[in-house]
Amino acid sequence: MNCADETAYAADSEIQKLLESCYEQAKAILREHRELLDEVALYLLQKETITGDELMTYVNAEGKRLQAPEQP
Repeated sequence: MNCADETAYAADSEIQKLLESCYEQAKAILREHRELLDEVALYLLQKETITGDELMTYVNAEGKRLQAPEQP
């Protein structure tokens, strides 16, 4: 293995570590906000679309929660 190969391997290894770390962080965020994610999913299943303002109502801690449509 020459110097360029070693450098490429080291870079690839660091990139892999970074990607794995980011992936785990993303999963943790989704787990932390699972209830909210489920609420938005239910809203989308019933309404099919959501505006940016409606979505921000869900994610903004200061905002009033959007009411999901009642189930038939």
